[in-house]
Amino acid sequence: MSCFKKGLSLSAALLAGALLLTACGGAPASSASSVPASSVASSEAAEQPEEPAMKYTQTPTVPTETYKEKADFADFLSKAEPGLVIPGLAENLIPQGMDQCDETGILYISGYYTTDGKSSAILAVDTATGELTAEYILLNAGGTPFDGHVGGVAVSEDILYVSGQKQNGLYTICAIPLKDLPAEGSHEVKLEQTIPVPVSPSFLSCSHGYLWVGNFYHPGADYPLSDGMKYTTASADGEDYGCYIMGYDLSKGSLSVADGDDYAQPDVVLVGPNKIQGVVAGEDDTVTLSQSYGRKNNASLLRYSLALGETLDTMLTVQGRDVPGYILDSKRLKESVTAMPMTEALADAKDGSIYVLFESGAIHYANGLFRTDHVWKIKF
Repeated sequence: MSCFKKGLSLSAALLAGALLLTACGGAPASSASSVPASSVASSEAAEQPEEPAMKYTQTPTVPTETYKEKADFADFLSKAEPGLVIPGLAENLIPQGMDQCDETGILYISGYYTTDGKSSAILAVDTATGELTAEYILLNAGGTPFDGHVGGVAVSEDILYVSGQKQNGLYTICAIPLKDLPAEGSHEVKLEQTIPVPVSPSFLSCSHGYLWVGNFYHPGADYPLSDGMKYTTASADGEDYGCYIMGYDLSKGSLSVADGDDYAQPDVVLVGPNKIQGVVAGEDDTVTLSQSYGRKNNASLLRYSLALGETLDTMLTVQGRDVPGYILDSKRLKESVTAMPMTEALADAKDGSIYVLFESGAIHYANGLFRTDHVWKIKF
């Protein structure tokens, strides 16, 4: 853009000079300098590539909000309020991951299609206006459609992380520099940088200075343990937990895989119950989890007391080495709020509240119960 502006200034200067010479009785330096200004502007405008039209909209998909009079949700509705309309629903996108850029206030929402070979997408919404501003159609490094589940999105100071697919038998997350994501318009984005992680990256979050990467564990529905964490951990609830949330301290720099390792080694691990879809670690020494499964089953927001760095609950083995661990069970649980079905990602807002994403508004789940097509915001 800056190069085009400089070129336009030079053309204008030459034209002005030619006109001045003509006015003084002199001849123009060349025939090119005597081209009318309108022709110059038209020529340069024609050289600009036409930007593709936006594919996605914020068209509502839930005509009747049936959850309002449901007693089960009274606590949630007293603490939370609906906000922006989730983009992409009317275009059959199924929302999954979400996180906010602290600097710009842009909320990034990822989604996928049930059709193989159709590109997943990340949509950018300005939280100040609630309006969709940009869309990023995801491609593999070779340019083919990336059709992964994109279960999680996490935004650090300069990188957007999104759940990747298995490569060479290893789970991955993908890193996209924020500078490569234009603030407006429709764009294709290649996922060129991948980082192996120990667990299936069902959900992601950047919060409390950490990148969190966790797996959805529900063995009764064929969601087994992850390849890099092939064991369960006993909880105070009498259940064996298999949800492991890897915590990477971002103050140590960008994620990388050390020589001899298969995955990026976490600095801390949180152990959670079954059916977890999202996480936020708060500055107030809390961890909040989104727990849901099924289009007709109520969801829960689980809030735990945890100050990172306090006395450990356990040590967990990752790649043959001990890693500090905390167990999110009834001993730490401070609050449980029942929400409408199909809560997905959580993201911390600037005012201390938490954004809650639902996938129930997707057309794919049109027969679900108590659907909503909004991102909600809850204050505990």
